[in-house]
Amino acid sequence: KFIGICNRAFKTATPFKYITDNAKATLLLKDKATGQVLFTLPDVELKKGFVYSVWAKGLNATTVDTQKISLKVSAH
Repeated sequence: KFIGICNRAFKTATPFKYITDNAKATLLLKDKATGQVLFTLPDVELKKGFVYSVWAKGLNATTVDTQKISLKVSAH
């Protein structure tokens, strides 16, 4: 199931997206200008009745592991 959240500027929030059924999703972080996938987080379990925060961090052009792009998910 596709739940699209697109074109978010740095330090901005998205509108809420409601999940009506339990689902497993793959989260993609894409470069807005090129469409290139910068990071993939596969098999994220999303369960009905939870609130999730998803955020991206890191730099695209770095060789330092602790500074590389990643996505994080927290369930509340």
